[in-house]
Amino acid sequence: MKRLLNFFSWLFKACCLFVSDKLKPIKASNSTPLGYQIDYSEDVPKNMKNDTVYIIQDGLEPESLAFKCPCGCNSDIILNLLEDASPRWRYEMLSNDSLNIYPSIWRKSGCKSHFFIVESIVKWV
Repeated sequence: MKRLLNFFSWLFKACCLFVSDKLKPIKASNSTPLGYQIDYSEDVPKNMKNDTVYIIQDGLEPESLAFKCPCGCNSDIILNLLEDASPRWRYEMLSNDSLNIYPSIWRKSGCKSHFFIVESIVKWV
């Protein structure tokens, strides 16, 4: 099972490198990509900041990721990290205090946004 997870992690990284120039990041008014900051919480905050991904953990293991939808619709997105549940996302902390989330986030209702978060930057599909 660990080999399979390592393979999928490698595959994700390879795909990110391959499509990174084809995906377009959100641009702020000053023409720099909007990046997420990272914060930790025991519960989903009632008033989440637009530029923050919250790692929710009560104990040692993270349970979910929570953040505002980057399209501006103001919806809360909560991604499950628990191994026993489905669907399940994973995240990877990088040395520059940024993170990757995989697989992609695709909202099936509401704004129907579809995007990756690579190095804390939203990349639209």
